[in-house]
Amino acid sequence: MAMIGGIIMVGTAPSCFFSQSTFIKIDEFSNEKGKSGMDIQALIALLVGIAGILGAVLTVINFMAKRGYKARINECHMQYRDIVGRALTDIQKAVPSKPFGTRGRVQRFKSSDKYAARLWNEKDHNHVVGVSIYSSKKRGTFPVWGSIGQWYEQRDGTAGRLGFPTSAEQIINDNPVTSVQHFEGGKITCVAGDAPKIEYTR
Repeated sequence: MAMIGGIIMVGTAPSCFFSQSTFIKIDEFSNEKGKSGMDIQALIALLVGIAGILGAVLTVINFMAKRGYKARINECHMQYRDIVGRALTDIQKAVPSKPFGTRGRVQRFKSSDKYAARLWNEKDHNHVVGVSIYSSKKRGTFPVWGSIGQWYEQRDGTAGRLGFPTSAEQIINDNPVTSVQHFEGGKITCVAGDAPKIEYTR
């Protein structure tokens, strides 16, 4: 029983009446909720900062990797400068060889008709005629040209069963002139006047 404004109230107090301890608990809940919001904002800011750092690190890694590929391709270009002419494309990512997990780069170059092959240019999505230099950290840097190069490119290059080259083309017989080039998944042999032949190792 309670008297409010001269009126006697019988029974329990209505739910709108709260004790002091109830208000303290509500205030504590609001503070905890505010702290949780601040914690989430701090976590988001931290994650954004980490993402920025990782992005910068990846940029540096890619830059250094590109420099490494460029140096190796330039060295190969100089070694075969009698066959490999001016660059037709930029250095591009070669299609990874799925059977072997090898990744690398490729650049297309001008050459004489004797060594030229029809090549796919990734950047402009068209074909060019010339010589390719493939480079991978795993297998090395080698040119692919002529009949062997044409046969190789027609069979999907690095994306095909042969994968990346593991050697340059070599003459193994003078009469008749016979050339061979080795790849991750086999070799291509070419006898002058005949179509090249592929021997797969897997």
